[in-house]
Amino acid sequence: MDLSAWNLPSAFPDLAGPARDEALAELCDRRQTLLLATPYLTFASRFVAIDKGAILVRATMSRSVAAHTLDRKDLQLRFPWGLTHYGGPTRILEYVQEEGGKHLRLALPQVLRRMEQRKAYRVDYVGRCQGTLGSDDGEGGMVFARFNVENLSTTGMAVFCTDPLPGRNFVPGRRVSAQFSLERGPDLETNVQVIHASGQSLGLAFLDLDPIDGQALASWLQPRFTEALRRWDNRAALRAQAVKAAAPRPAPQGLLVLGGEPDVIAEIQQALEGAQTVRVVPPVLVPLREALDQAPPRLLVVPCEGSVEGCHRLRSLLEKCPPRCPIVVLAAGGQRGTVNLFAQEIRAALTTDRAGQHPLFFRRLVTGLIRRHWQDPEAP
Repeated sequence: MDLSAWNLPSAFPDLAGPARDEALAELCDRRQTLLLATPYLTFASRFVAIDKGAILVRATMSRSVAAHTLDRKDLQLRFPWGLTHYGGPTRILEYVQEEGGKHLRLALPQVLRRMEQRKAYRVDYVGRCQGTLGSDDGEGGMVFARFNVENLSTTGMAVFCTDPLPGRNFVPGRRVSAQFSLERGPDLETNVQVIHASGQSLGLAFLDLDPIDGQALASWLQPRFTEALRRWDNRAALRAQAVKAAAPRPAPQGLLVLGGEPDVIAEIQQALEGAQTVRVVPPVLVPLREALDQAPPRLLVVPCEGSVEGCHRLRSLLEKCPPRCPIVVLAAGGQRGTVNLFAQEIRAALTTDRAGQHPLFFRRLVTGLIRRHWQDPEAP
């Protein structure tokens, strides 16, 4: 990722019209955190929904505070977007208090623009980075507070202090010293200015970071910037995966045969005589996982010829992708002892001979297993 691209307008286009609506819909889908800010106060909240041409967010303040503090012309909406922060002017349309909670209906900003104080990309996934802040107590001594880094850039960082903060030592505008260690990286020391404070959380700007330390910090951040950008670019695919994972699973149906020679599969189909649908999947991890997720079977049939190498491969595959249905091991070779041992290791419901040897018995066996496991007396 090219850090010099920060000042390019194309890197941070304004969001208006459909682009704005799509961004807000995505923010609501993932319940993104946001800030409602005036020149004097900020309140944290979360996106909830787009409601009748307005933005619905959680109300984290009382009705009176909303009316007397946030009902101003200079109210701003601010939120993370694209490794930076965006926002725009808004106003409170309504304070809604229902059984489901308290919400604010906010006016939609016409345009959402970059609102980034640091003038640098931020990285949220910084690992275990810890340090200590030091401030003059005004009496010739020092007051210290330990912290964990929550996000980091080349110009500043957000921290959460694990020690209680004395009242006047770490307020906005205060200059303090900071020493911190980067996970698997250098130890840094610099003076910082407190930009904002909320409880134990502080926003800090680097003041006189040594150029050598600054280069070390940039080098440490570079691969993390690249990874953060990759996650951002892939967020649509990740959202689709999350929606798919949250969707109701389809009802189990039919048999899934894991590999096997064509003649073995043909015997299974002939023995069942259409009583159960039969699907075949190669003994490969990704196709097996997709087959189990997209259309889960009632029964997994595993043909096994009994070779040590083949049993090991199948066992490893089923350990990585365990099915949620009974497993029937089909002895497709002459080494029955190895097949029985393999069936025990994968906790198969039973082991039987090839379907072609006893087709009627195989069909009744399959039907009985399905009825017993799925408690479906009507199963064919």
